[in-house]
Amino acid sequence: AIAEQAMRMSPVVVLLGILLLILGEPISWSWLLIVPILAVMGVFNFGVALVVARIAVRTRDIQQLVPIINRVLFYASGIFFNVDGALAEFPTILTIVHLIPTYDFISLARDVLLSGYSAPLLAWIAAPVWALVMLVGGVLYFWQGEPRYGLSDCPPSPRTVFRDRSCATGDDDRRRCARQLSRLRRRQEDDCSRVPDESELHQGWA
Repeated sequence: AIAEQAMRMSPVVVLLGILLLILGEPISWSWLLIVPILAVMGVFNFGVALVVARIAVRTRDIQQLVPIINRVLFYASGIFFNVDGALAEFPTILTIVHLIPTYDFISLARDVLLSGYSAPLLAWIAAPVWALVMLVGGVLYFWQGEPRYGLSDCPPSPRTVFRDRSCATGDDDRRRCARQLSRLRRRQEDDCSRVPDESELHQGWA
């Protein structure tokens, strides 16, 4: 997947270089720095993908929110306007914007490609920090949820179905039975691979 994304990005980088030449930007050795910048951005995206992947196991609607969040961050990063000039009178807000990951990567790319632009020092520091934090955090977060992957849609266990029927056909205390079954269902939602045994079931009924 990473190699595929790199292949898709290559034509875009080439077209960007051609566009810079058309606009009169002189060729510079700093253009080569776009490669490690894209690599750092790829590490950041990988970490974000791991976090979203785990969340999507239980909350699949998050996949619909990701493009919206990306679009908001994209426009908030000053891609169409000068953030430094627009927020010059609001230093606190400007500092917060400088810490947005999309702003950092866009600023670094502009710095190495455009001769008349200089990225703030905070962007050079924040970009690799964001990448490292998301990589480590994403791997740990994804790894901790590994036992539950593939189990979110598992069917109810036969034992649970039997208990449902036993409560429906007649039990001395149906309310107590229903509460116990509710606890079992919540446990099964947390970990479908494990079903409490009979001793756990009758522990709350005694």
